[in-house]
Amino acid sequence: MERTPLGLPVPARYPVIADGLESGDLGMESAEIIAATLTALHGKVLQDDLDHVERALVATATGANTPSTDPPWRT
Repeated sequence: MERTPLGLPVPARYPVIADGLESGDLGMESAEIIAATLTALHGKVLQDDLDHVERALVATATGANTPSTDPPWRT
């Protein structure tokens, strides 16, 4: 975990990816691909949509798909 000069934790830019890595459910290669995709979308889509894409991609990569992680066009 990254820390500020005062020792406070820096929140993860992509918390769902961070959780997946920490739990061991998400591999490093998948995390890097998902992070690159999200970074490319940053500023081009709404933050809520970016958050949904992060959840959906991590769920797909870990096999943890649920109705809440399906894309809106599938529901």
